[in-house]
Amino acid sequence: MEYLKAKLIRALVDHFENDDRRIEHALRVLAWTEKLLESEPADREIAPAVAVLHDVGIKEAEAKHGTSSARLQEEYGPSIAKRILANIGFPGDKIEAVCAIVGKHHTKNGVDSPDFRILWDADLLVNTADSPQLDMEKMAGKIDNIFATETGRILARREFAKARL
Repeated sequence: MEYLKAKLIRALVDHFENDDRRIEHALRVLAWTEKLLESEPADREIAPAVAVLHDVGIKEAEAKHGTSSARLQEEYGPSIAKRILANIGFPGDKIEAVCAIVGKHHTKNGVDSPDFRILWDADLLVNTADSPQLDMEKMAGKIDNIFATETGRILARREFAKARL
């Protein structure tokens, strides 16, 4: 898995070039994904690939439309992810699963799979931590409704508690 992860990260950096903010975001989502995988059942190749590649559609969306809207990320992301995965020799039978999730990663319950639920929670953990304007008290009351895995809910409660200190 470490070799696959290294190939994914190298491809991510090649794709985003000097967009360090997007690269760092993906790496943080990957870190949460790995934490979630300690307790949640999911594919050990698909989940990390989705974590690293979930936002690859942003670059094309911004270049063509000047926006990184969720809809455009989901539209452009799968074909880019497919090309990247094929280029790094990712298992062919798993590429479509990754692309399906990349194409629905902003859509709650977009794909009915453990890999999607892990990405949903990992991305939400990162995005919530990056949004200081969010009312942590209000968020804490919504954890059960917005997180997709039990481990995600546990981690969110822990992170929100830290944020309130």
